[in-house]
Amino acid sequence: MDYIFGILIGIAWIGGIVFMRSITTFFHEMGHAIPALLFTKKEKVNVFIGTYGDISNCLQLNFGRLVLYLKLNVFNWRIGLCTHGGIKGFLPQLIVILGGPIASLFIALTAFYVIITGEYSQGWVVFIVFFLVSAIIDFIVNIDPSHTPIKLYNGGVTYSDGYQLMNTFKRQGLPEAFFAAEQLFHQKEYEAAIQQCQQLIETEPQKKPVYDLIVNSFLNLKDYGNALNFYDSFKAIHPYTYLDFYQIGWLNLKLNRWDAALSYFDHCIYEKHTDGMALANRGYIHLQTGNYERAQQDLDAAIFYTPDNPEGWNNRGLLHIKKGKVEAGFSDLQIASKLAPEHPQVIYHLGLYYEAKRDFKQALDYYKTAKILGLEYHGIDLKIAEVEQVVEAFL
Repeated sequence: MDYIFGILIGIAWIGGIVFMRSITTFFHEMGHAIPALLFTKKEKVNVFIGTYGDISNCLQLNFGRLVLYLKLNVFNWRIGLCTHGGIKGFLPQLIVILGGPIASLFIALTAFYVIITGEYSQGWVVFIVFFLVSAIIDFIVNIDPSHTPIKLYNGGVTYSDGYQLMNTFKRQGLPEAFFAAEQLFHQKEYEAAIQQCQQLIETEPQKKPVYDLIVNSFLNLKDYGNALNFYDSFKAIHPYTYLDFYQIGWLNLKLNRWDAALSYFDHCIYEKHTDGMALANRGYIHLQTGNYERAQQDLDAAIFYTPDNPEGWNNRGLLHIKKGKVEAGFSDLQIASKLAPEHPQVIYHLGLYYEAKRDFKQALDYYKTAKILGLEYHGIDLKIAEVEQVVEAFL
């Protein structure tokens, strides 16, 4: 009986910690959202708690232009995101970016003040200390100008508040035409944004954000070839940063240029060996080129350093299936699916699992779903046709 009671207490504490992390994350994101509402007029401001943009199975709350998406995510206790239509002006951008870390710091200082000035039971003190530590973690993690990209649900990336703050200062002195192009980008008029930025570059060399906007526009158009080619045009003007090496590696990966992609991810991992996304991508390259031992090493490391990143679990799941360990693969893919329920590649790999289990009807359903969700694999139509023939043969 005591054993069961101990387990229940442990579960209660884990639930309490998840709840506290969700609360502090909520206040952090609202620190961004409130000033974003003040500095925009018509655009919606979206706050995601427990997700990087995936709204499936979310509790949605609408408060005028503010929309909250709440999801319990036990795999990542600090995951959150605030999106808006873009903020004009240096000072407003500064306020919106700093709003999140300031909110976290305010919560931490308030919790500390409550502890040292109040008289509470031991249970309450422990609870408040957890709350204090949670807020401090939010502050430190977000104010760090880390160059490691945070992968969003839609395939895009964002960066820490510290990195965005540093980038805002770099944008000072850019021509007005750049900010007009950036507004076009936020309106998803990517081709127009590219054209306007290219006109600026033709006049004279520009600061790096202009070139980055062109690359990001190509990425949103899924024009990976032109994005990769464009990098060569500004290398002489702006030496590659860590993010450039990562992005070029990723673009080569998308174009199945395995050797080129491998060299860029090698550089990234040499510079930062804990980058789970770079490790997951390098592991995928080793997997595709048949080097399963190296793939296993990289994917194990990717999961160790970033267990909240679905790519590590997804790629290792595929690796297990390729090696004939289908149940181990299924276990990894289930975790990836919980982290990213509508990730088309995860769903495709689940189809491979069911096909390996000779459950062709289930496999076909997964393949069709992956295609609907936008799977970037030219062989998906052939795969669907082949499995359809097998399913029909059993009818």
